[in-house]
Amino acid sequence: MKTKKKGCLSIAVKVVIVTSMLLSLTGLAIFAVGYGSAKNSFFEFCRMISETLGMRHLDHYDYEKVTESAETLKETGEVGRWYPEMREGITGMDDFVWISHVRILAVDKNNLLELASTLDDGSGKGAVYPSVPYAIRFLEADPGELPEEDLSQECSYMLIMNDQGEIGGFLEFGMEKNIMQTYTLAFLQWSVLTVLIVLGFGILLMVIILGQIAVRPLAMITNGVRGFSDGVRRYTKEDVLSLPIRSGDEIGELYTEIRSMQERIVDYTDQVERITAEKEHLLGQLEMAVRLKFHLMPIVFPAFPEEETIDLYADIVPAERIGGDFYDFFRLDREHIAVVIANFFDGGTAAALFMVAFKIVLRHFADLGLSPKEVIGAVNNRLCDDNRDDLTLSCWYGVYETTTGRVTAVNAGHETPYIITKEGVTKPREDATDWIIGMAGGFSYCEYTFTLSEGDMLFIYTDGVTEAADEEGRVFGEDRLREILAETETPMEAVGRVQEAVAQFIGETRPKNDITELALLRKPEVCP
Repeated sequence: MKTKKKGCLSIAVKVVIVTSMLLSLTGLAIFAVGYGSAKNSFFEFCRMISETLGMRHLDHYDYEKVTESAETLKETGEVGRWYPEMREGITGMDDFVWISHVRILAVDKNNLLELASTLDDGSGKGAVYPSVPYAIRFLEADPGELPEEDLSQECSYMLIMNDQGEIGGFLEFGMEKNIMQTYTLAFLQWSVLTVLIVLGFGILLMVIILGQIAVRPLAMITNGVRGFSDGVRRYTKEDVLSLPIRSGDEIGELYTEIRSMQERIVDYTDQVERITAEKEHLLGQLEMAVRLKFHLMPIVFPAFPEEETIDLYADIVPAERIGGDFYDFFRLDREHIAVVIANFFDGGTAAALFMVAFKIVLRHFADLGLSPKEVIGAVNNRLCDDNRDDLTLSCWYGVYETTTGRVTAVNAGHETPYIITKEGVTKPREDATDWIIGMAGGFSYCEYTFTLSEGDMLFIYTDGVTEAADEEGRVFGEDRLREILAETETPMEAVGRVQEAVAQFIGETRPKNDITELALLRKPEVCP
């Protein structure tokens, strides 16, 4: 399993970094808006207080003027000559959202004296509030409550003192109880707008960044994979996915793995094409071998229509692969007919060519008039001369004399044939299995003879009949074969009934070996 390059950040880390930057930028923007708003409001408020108490109006209501106005108020019920200036100085301060009113107050022993207020009617009469506890707390420089008449508000204060520290009065700023709600609402209005702008910019920035680090590389990989998989052209290792992706994150790993996979696919495709070509070539050879094999065996029946004393029939059921079974029959002279059945222990093209050689050599030596044992001995020696692939076969070769029914045969490692008579199904007593052909040269084969009476039938077969197995592995066997043969009367019937019984026995199972049969019947003589 491949690991990420050392020092490279993963996609998750990159996304976290970009998201953190966006959130940080948003937070800074919100802080800047709040800080700027608060700073501007605070500085504006301080400026107005400074102008009111210092630069512009301090001379008109300093300690002496405040105390003078307080005495005038107590004596006349009016503030006096300093009222217009004091009223003008505090006018406009209550424009701030958190200030409900501004008042200039003086304190008597038993009373709280209002000299000017943004809430009065501008008549200059002032007001007197009896509130001893309030005055006492104020004189102790710890004012904390409003007069009972104005308990809906909370206040802040700025003292008016002389150089000796004596308090002559104070400015009272009425603070709205819902100031936080009002200020928060105003703050949120600006913040939401700012956040939306910052978020919009941040999202755009994130899309651009993620597009560069993730979306664009993924789109390149997708297009490359789509082009590779559309099957329009044949890809090679030199032109598989090649992209300018150098990142060592998950996308880089994905690109590396996809490229490696494509290279493996190209290798696999080349291998499949090579194997397919070899398979097609092999199938062509096998098809040729099948044609060659079946061209070697006679398929026209009746075999010897001019012979009224015999009836001969043969057939082969090929297995799923090219098996090695073979049969043949041919006339040696007017009174002798040769029959042969063989089982080649290998299949395929080599066995088919070996079968051709066997048929040619067999017919050559048979035409020389040799006895069956001499023919098989000569065939064995000739085939062993150049048998580099160590191919072998078993065969049963016999010569039938038409006038007497005499059969002279050689069994070269093959199954013993059956003789079907009126009394039952038997095997020739003299039959003895001899050496198989192709194993080694120089063998002397034994031959034996038996005679078919009129109405007797010779049945020769290969092991594909008795060794045919069903789905449970049970074989057909010789007992079943005898039972079927006992109920047949003609060669075609015998061959057909056996084939049908074997097929029914094995069911859906494909036969592993060829099923080959040859039957020869000596007909009863027909009286003229």
